[in-house]
Amino acid sequence: SGELTQFLVDSFDLYDHYDIDPDDPLAPYYVAETLSDLYKVKKTKEGALEISVEDTDKQLAADMANAARDRVNAIPLRLIKSSQRQLMDTYRQSIAEKEAALQLLADSLQTLRERYGIFSTRSQGEILASLAARTEARLTMNKTRLEVLRQSRNVPRDTILFLDARVRAMENELKNTRQVIDRFNEGLARVEALELQYREINDKLAQDRERLKQIEAAYGANVPALHLLEPAQPAVVKSRPLRTLTVLAATLAAFLFVVLAVLVFEHYRQLDWQRIWKD
Repeated sequence: SGELTQFLVDSFDLYDHYDIDPDDPLAPYYVAETLSDLYKVKKTKEGALEISVEDTDKQLAADMANAARDRVNAIPLRLIKSSQRQLMDTYRQSIAEKEAALQLLADSLQTLRERYGIFSTRSQGEILASLAARTEARLTMNKTRLEVLRQSRNVPRDTILFLDARVRAMENELKNTRQVIDRFNEGLARVEALELQYREINDKLAQDRERLKQIEAAYGANVPALHLLEPAQPAVVKSRPLRTLTVLAATLAAFLFVVLAVLVFEHYRQLDWQRIWKD
């Protein structure tokens, strides 16, 4: 990449090393082309990346290869960290928004519960219905008893007055209970809807918090993007020019020269030099 090329150029002063004038307008092109011819990256059949650098200075070539490897590791790692930071910012914003929404829902629920006297949508309705049923049963029983006592002549008047007062109290109690039930039923659907929204947002908030913890843990971990199998070492044998090819070329050239010399010699040896001379 351009970033890697510029890094190697700056780190190893390749303008000077490759004898390129940095003031030349085309200097960046020349140094990049020169480096491109000498710097190779290939993928092995095992899936590993192999980085090689050629140079007349074998130690410099090894240092450049190791530096390139470190940079190749740093570039994707930086991109990963940047992506993780963006994700963390996104989740933090989402968490803040959900917390604000939960607070608003909690306030609304508190207002509705106080207005309609609702404290538990699950059990309060059953309790109120059971209370109303028991009150109505006792009221019916006491009304019946009062009627029987009124028809009896031997019952003290105080007993009848006491039972009559008790019946009126139960009637008021039943009336109040039914009013509470009506108010409860009026606000039940609204409270249940807000409670459902609260639970859904709270569940999503928990998921966001857990996801944020996972990303923060991954962001804090120093995990390399590449795993080093073998660092670059100074070359023992030159990669070019190849000595074998040089020797073969020289041998072939010598052989052709000898053959040509023999052919020329044989050609001139067969000529009649005396006749040619007399002519």
